[in-house]
Amino acid sequence: GVAVLEESLEGRGFERNWAVNGAGALNTLSALRAQLATPAAVVFVGTFLSALAFPGLAGYIASKTALTAHARTLAVELAEAGIRVNVVSPGPTATP
Repeated sequence: GVAVLEESLEGRGFERNWAVNGAGALNTLSALRAQLATPAAVVFVGTFLSALAFPGLAGYIASKTALTAHARTLAVELAEAGIRVNVVSPGPTATP
């Protein structure tokens, strides 16, 4: 995902974070849904920050937390099709 430090009330930052961290992940699942075998497992990457407050990362944290909530719903919706949906929430990770 992408984490952009910014003013918490700056809406464009949330939109960018959601586009990558949330919508990007969900659009990928949507595009590949028909090709998933049964049973299948889908794993999204969340963040440990969902339980914390960190200045400048409101958009990032909100987008990852929204993705986690969406994944919980997808897990229920796709269970009958034999598709498990989970989120892993790693700690700090160095990314380029």
